[in-house]
Amino acid sequence: MRNHWGWLIGTALVVGLLLRDAPLVLLGLILLVIAAIIWIWDRASLSGVHYERRLESNPLFWGEETDLMVTVSNLKPLPLPWLRVEDEVPEEVVFLTGRLLPNPAPRRATLRHLLALTLYERVERRYRLQAAQRGEFRFGPATLTTGDLFGFRRRQQRVDTITRLLVYPKLVSLEALGLDPRRPFGPARIRRRLIEDPLLVRGVREYTPHDNLRVVHWPATARLGRLQAKQYEPSAIRRTLIFLNVASYPRPYQGLDPNLLELAITTAASLGRWALDQGEEVGLYANSSAREMPAALRLPPAAGPAQLQRLLEALARLSFYVLMPLADLVEREARRLPFGATLVAITATVDDALLAVLSARQRAGTPVLLLTVGRPPRLPPLLEIAHHHIGGRERWEHLESLTIGPGLERPA
Repeated sequence: MRNHWGWLIGTALVVGLLLRDAPLVLLGLILLVIAAIIWIWDRASLSGVHYERRLESNPLFWGEETDLMVTVSNLKPLPLPWLRVEDEVPEEVVFLTGRLLPNPAPRRATLRHLLALTLYERVERRYRLQAAQRGEFRFGPATLTTGDLFGFRRRQQRVDTITRLLVYPKLVSLEALGLDPRRPFGPARIRRRLIEDPLLVRGVREYTPHDNLRVVHWPATARLGRLQAKQYEPSAIRRTLIFLNVASYPRPYQGLDPNLLELAITTAASLGRWALDQGEEVGLYANSSAREMPAALRLPPAAGPAQLQRLLEALARLSFYVLMPLADLVEREARRLPFGATLVAITATVDDALLAVLSARQRAGTPVLLLTVGRPPRLPPLLEIAHHHIGGRERWEHLESLTIGPGLERPA
């Protein structure tokens, strides 16, 4: 097209000059001016054009809504007769206003804006969004397209700015999970109403078969001729260590059940929030990695609002790729478990290896609670660890329908 216009203008001017044809020369000059305007417009059309997007609230809790603000600015003394903006957005986020177009990329959609801008004009558009799924979602890149008044030439510009939206897992009350909020750990903590501080020894006592060999006071044993155990000062600090299994089935090739995964993650998040509200220290371990983390998730125990934020962020970014069996993860972390901590295992699958390692921790003096999701597991009749079955897909469908209420699904 460009070559055709060049030949046409050149031919009109040359022939007009040779034939001394004033109208033909004038036509050539007019076409030359139009071509110059089109060329200048093409070169400067996207100069000074800025595209910005901003989320009014970020991060969000499951089910919350926010506004996506899109701003287009034309910071030059040249109007834009038309501008098309195509912004890539995640399919997982629900647009309550606006219309999305298909996108060839998987799990992506296109948000399109068509507008005209006068010189130095700024246009803002607002879209209402709802976070209907846990995760971290990416908005962008965007493509700007414009052209001249005659539609002869077009110019594109890519805006690589990325906006990320973090959606925390759904939080529910312990009652919604079928747990007693007064004693969610059941009999797991009956033996230890106060955690003993291993750094504060106040005396010795007779050793019992339930004691760990680590508490043996060897000098007193040698002096008295019978086993003596250290007696510790009680500490007000409780610790809950949550071990999460992201596997939905016993074998990786059996696939993934997203409902069971989200139920397990919601259970971990809700129980962790409850324990932190009680002033406990909470740690989180999972046999999968969070986004941008190469190793299995490991969040050392801590207390306070900052730990709740770290826990929710880690669970929001948690993937479904299984890096190791949960039994191996518990066994790997066993030697680093703080003394007196309660171990909570959340899983959709239960095998002999997991039961063996949890029972070993129970015998070693660590209170253990097994929380299962999915189908009720077949457990040995004389299992020595506490167990509670949360439920399966029907439980998740009920939890998913719950709306956020004050003091229930959203932390204060």
